[in-house]
Amino acid sequence: NQSFQAIEIFGGSLTTGQPLSLNPIVTSSTANLIYVFTGNFTIQSGATLTVAPKVNVEINPNVTITDSGALNTGSGTKFVFEVGDETTTEILVNGTMNATSSVFTLGGNDYSNTLIQVNSGGELTATGSTFSVNQLVLENGSILGATDLTNDIFNLPIYVPALDIPMLANNQSFQAIEIFGGSLATGQSLSLNLIGTTTTAHLIYVF
Repeated sequence: NQSFQAIEIFGGSLTTGQPLSLNPIVTSSTANLIYVFTGNFTIQSGATLTVAPKVNVEINPNVTITDSGALNTGSGTKFVFEVGDETTTEILVNGTMNATSSVFTLGGNDYSNTLIQVNSGGELTATGSTFSVNQLVLENGSILGATDLTNDIFNLPIYVPALDIPMLANNQSFQAIEIFGGSLATGQSLSLNLIGTTTTAHLIYVF
């Protein structure tokens, strides 16, 4: 077809082995195309959701996308987390999430909670992406390698285990790095350095 506005996706799931690509499906203009998740949506283990480059996605207020498989976003993708009074809008990563030059942002300002949370066993990789929702949570037991997060902008608090902090160093900028309660064991060391390849102006470590 020539053009679309919102394509509203019902709540549901992708089952094991199912792929889904959200592509720019128009023959004339993609200017107004946006995919909207209207209800809770699950990517089951072994399933893959791919958002093509330059495609816009919206998550409605109080909607959770649970990624237990693979979620991939292409260059120029924009995810808008819509807000509402006392609502929670979130992506929960139990599998893998890979973001390339993507933007994750708010659809407004309100008394709401918007977040990306990587649970134990989950892994977020992101390059050249901007995170501007309310919080990014890297739970204890989540997977974080030295090159998983590179050249990103974090306009939000990051919640992280203390020993994962060195893995954050190769990114452009930070706000609060919120350190989970815990301890350093005998022989362990941790340096809280000025990290941020573009600016350290807003960096603060919070216990």
